[in-house]
Amino acid sequence: MMEKVMILVLLFLLSLSSGYAQMDDYDRLSMNVILPTCRDIPNEATSLLNSKLKQIVTNYGIADNGYNERFIVTAKVHVVSKDILPTQPQRISQRLEIVFMIGDVLSNKLYESMTLNVVGVGINETKAYIMAFKNIKTKSEQINDFITQAKNKIIAYYQGRGQDILQQAKNLVQKQQYDEAIYSLSVVPNVCGDIYKQCQSLTVEIFKERTNWEGDILLREARLAWAENPNKLGASKAVSLLQQINILADCSSSIDSLIKEINSKIKEDEKKEWEFQLQQYKDRKEKEQRDFEFRVQQYKDKLQQEGREYADRQRREQRDFEFNKQRHNDEVAMTKSLIEASRQIGIEYAKNQPKEVINYNEIINLW
Repeated sequence: MMEKVMILVLLFLLSLSSGYAQMDDYDRLSMNVILPTCRDIPNEATSLLNSKLKQIVTNYGIADNGYNERFIVTAKVHVVSKDILPTQPQRISQRLEIVFMIGDVLSNKLYESMTLNVVGVGINETKAYIMAFKNIKTKSEQINDFITQAKNKIIAYYQGRGQDILQQAKNLVQKQQYDEAIYSLSVVPNVCGDIYKQCQSLTVEIFKERTNWEGDILLREARLAWAENPNKLGASKAVSLLQQINILADCSSSIDSLIKEINSKIKEDEKKEWEFQLQQYKDRKEKEQRDFEFRVQQYKDKLQQEGREYADRQRREQRDFEFNKQRHNDEVAMTKSLIEASRQIGIEYAKNQPKEVINYNEIINLW
């Protein structure tokens, strides 16, 4: 397994150019929907406007993944005119100017804006607002241009800061802040070309280093637990720590040595309980191995299916091409499994961080 993981790192750049990389909810460009507090607009109407904004970001594939607070989609509402219509019952007509904006709240930078004019008529002011917001189309050429321009500018932001992001991650690794380093690289969207590839390549290296670092710590703690109590209690604590070591860590031979030492020295009357705990440890590790191999096989099956479909269109190609393609598919499948494991670390890190207090009202009012 250790040799396979080392091969994954070496082959990662090759896999990035394979054409099989897929965008998902974690590595695509995403934006939060944030509306500033506005006491002039009734809550019911504000809720509808918020829903419209969420529909827009969903329609255009930039809906928030929950982990990137930097980029937001927001709106300001201005009442252009307000008329009382001479109808029975009396109705209110309001013409609204809605300014949609996409910006970076961490650097207080507005990237793109767009203005829509809508009219709403209702029996009261709340109904008039609601009818006006209902008239917002969540798909149009104007909105598409608005989103596209903003995305291009955000991509330029990442590409311009790419080397800084890579260096920041390396600095975090030196401090053994592996999870934060992985997260900082993972938020770079895969639409950012070469910078994205460099970030993913570094992510694999960090994941491998993190896995070995964590495994070494747990192994030392297991050895200490056994040394302090060379009995069934120490054995139980040691095997509990060993169970937490990732199957991809390089210290597997040292784990085997410690288990053999415990197995040979534990007292005969305690051996039965120890063997039970040891069997639980083996069962858990075998399950982890099966789960990992299952994920790899899933990727391989998908890649093989794509390979067969491609081969149907290329029957006249030489057999050595098919052989090399199959070998490459296996390598890509293994690499994807490792990338997924590191991505989960980034996700968990983001979930567990306290949310930064951002004064959205103050920032948006400046735009």
